[in-house]
Amino acid sequence: MTLIRKKFHIGDILSVTLGYELSPRGAEGSHALIAYLLGHPYDHRQLGDAVQCRNVLYGQFPELATFRDDEVPPQELLHEWLRRRCEEYGEYHFVEPIRRDLAPTGVGGTESFAAP
Repeated sequence: MTLIRKKFHIGDILSVTLGYELSPRGAEGSHALIAYLLGHPYDHRQLGDAVQCRNVLYGQFPELATFRDDEVPPQELLHEWLRRRCEEYGEYHFVEPIRRDLAPTGVGGTESFAAP
């Protein structure tokens, strides 16, 4: 199975992993990332999908697991905080979608698993 990787802004990735809207494109950026990972449109009411994607992203980018949600600054300092993360980790990253053969089979799709 060939996986096609796609580039996403680190703000999109951090939005999904931390649960704060850090994407330069706003909710559109984080929702596009989740939809890409899942392979179907994202419905924000499906919390299990976001949790699943967060875990997959931590599998692909373990260095981002060191961030805690209490490290995200107040709104007025967010731009500077994100600029520093871009300098530290790079602005854009290739992301692999969830492999369909690894998709969870439980109720609601809330199981977590690491990406290959």
